[in-house]
Amino acid sequence: MKLFLVDAVSSYRTSYVIRCKEGEHATDTVVMNEAEEFSQEWLGEQISRVTEITEEQYLEIFDRDNQ
Repeated sequence: MKLFLVDAVSSYRTSYVIRCKEGEHATDTVVMNEAEEFSQEWLGEQISRVTEITEEQYLEIFDRDNQ
């Protein structure tokens, strides 16, 4: 059997409710990781790459990605 490396990106929509005077302050609060999550929804997974790899590449990638 062949080996394939499949890269995927998962996307989430995360919402925050922030009480402040300006919208810019609300976005700053989120960017600075100072906001509590209000809700979250998983938007799905997108395949970004599929590559056939050898056993040797598998071991190299494993060691690199799983230090």
